[in-house]
Amino acid sequence: MKNVVPQTYDFKNALTTGGTPVPDGASLTINPQARIGASYEGGWSTVAFDLDVTRNNPAGLENRSQYAGIGGEWSAFGWAQLHAGYHHDLLNPSQPMTSAGIGISPRVPYFKPHFDFAVTVSPNIFVNGWGGATQVGAAFRAGVNF
Repeated sequence: MKNVVPQTYDFKNALTTGGTPVPDGASLTINPQARIGASYEGGWSTVAFDLDVTRNNPAGLENRSQYAGIGGEWSAFGWAQLHAGYHHDLLNPSQPMTSAGIGISPRVPYFKPHFDFAVTVSPNIFVNGWGGATQVGAAFRAGVNF
């Protein structure tokens, strides 16, 4: 679940993308959204499936959406990962998204950095496009072995 507590925001002194003022009394309502999913982890690989139970209302110029997705990851020795996925909008079938990426998690004593690079391709991301993402993280392990 996300947006568990519904919220309504009133627009004040806002402009539309065309530069015209938003009409007085306009507001944005954010409602709760639910998603279900299942995954299987087997040794060096993981496969996952998820489905939006509720429709997602747009906050801007987007269309309403309801996604189903499947993805997988293969991990080599816990320090290198390859992952791929497919995301399909059930309300707008002409907007599928495919993604792929790599992750690197070198093992250093008491510290494990993680670097992840991904790319996504869709025929309709801002009129036939692609996108990218980079994620950096770290895990620390404290403790003394006797």
